Amino acid sequence: MQRWPGKVYSRLYRPIMYQLTKRYQSTAAKFDSSALPGTSPVDNVPITTKLEFLPSKAKSIILNIGLWTQMFSDNQLIKMYKDMTMLETMDNILFQSQRQERISFYMTHRGEEATQIGSAAALDSGDLVYAQYREAGILLYRGYKLHQFIDQCMDNARGSCKGIQLPIHYGSKDLNYVTISSTVATQMPQAVGSAYAYKRAANEKCVVCYFGDGATSESDAHAAFNFAATLEVPIIFICRNNGYAISTPSKDQYHSDGIASRGTGYGMMAIRVDGHDLFAVYNANKAARQMAVNENKPILIEVMVDRFGPHSTSDDSSAYRSEEKMRHHAKTIDPIERVRRYMDVRGCWNNEKEKTWRKEATDMVLKELEQCEHIKRASITIMFDNVFEKVEPHLQKQMHELMQHVQQNHEASFLTLLSKYEQSCVPDK
Repeated sequence: MQRWPGKVYSRLYRPIMYQLTKRYQSTAAKFDSSALPGTSPVDNVPITTKLEFLPSKAKSIILNIGLWTQMFSDNQLIKMYKDMTMLETMDNILFQSQRQERISFYMTHRGEEATQIGSAAALDSGDLVYAQYREAGILLYRGYKLHQFIDQCMDNARGSCKGIQLPIHYGSKDLNYVTISSTVATQMPQAVGSAYAYKRAANEKCVVCYFGDGATSESDAHAAFNFAATLEVPIIFICRNNGYAISTPSKDQYHSDGIASRGTGYGMMAIRVDGHDLFAVYNANKAARQMAVNENKPILIEVMVDRFGPHSTSDDSSAYRSEEKMRHHAKTIDPIERVRRYMDVRGCWNNEKEKTWRKEATDMVLKELEQCEHIKRASITIMFDNVFEKVEPHLQKQMHELMQHVQQNHEASFLTLLSKYEQSCVPDK
């Protein structure tokens, strides 16, 4: 192998590398001799000769806020309270419906009602929402109908997904709510991409991305944070930190100061909020939205909440946390009860109104449940639709084999199951 003389190599190499690296140099990388001695050329950070590491668990400077000063009209306050209690009512009935085998799966929102309704009230209806799987309250606040929730849980033909999604995977293009995907944290970089599009469009809207504390252990979360910070996009990251990633406690997820501290690490503004306080959540999100839209800044909000129920109908939370502690929390920091007490003091609510509304809410959900239950499921051939622009030959073959199986199977149990689907799925004999 031929070796070039050092001087020749240097003269060829340096100009090429200079041009290649020039575009990657930031202003912070430029050396400023005027900063010496004693300060750094980067933002005038002091320079020290003392070798000292930052502590692994620095004392938090991010505080919980509990603001009861936000002045809503009585009608606004009543709407938020009714949405919170309707969400609770729907949870109770659909959870029991799963136990009765009327639906296959469900996830409750108990304890997180203020987090959802408070943030939804602070947003613009045109703001795009990327949810995880415990944010039905945002849809409810925006006008999603009860039968739409239950249709999805029943997997019937009237539902938006017609049985090809998990029951709680809601979505609504009309309400700017992206359909949910169960894979943890995948929505986070997608949300940043949408926020970048919003920035380029200058449409005075922002993107809101909800996720749990467990999602921040995924690499997608870190990619999203860095992507959002470097591109300076209008997005609000809302982390529901209820202390458990399903059954994994926080102490086994991280040793740092929660999730909010990660925002500052990536160059984002961050705040920690009492998620049981409706007004604290509202105020934090209102301020965050203003900064995100007006200044094209990503904001991270860590909402500290307690999940009063199990992770899902497939979970027994008593196996990994104290039921006595959860009952205590439900009595002392219930977000619904806190709003109720405030409304009583304010004079816009009383026991009679409470009793009437609770019965009305229960009757509404039960009525919709009964009606939705009688709607047949979509044709079983729907699984072949919308996979590609048209049904490709290999899918046509699979569909033909399926229909042959349907036609040849005369077992009573199979025919009973088939009767729950639209008749279009049964071939003419």
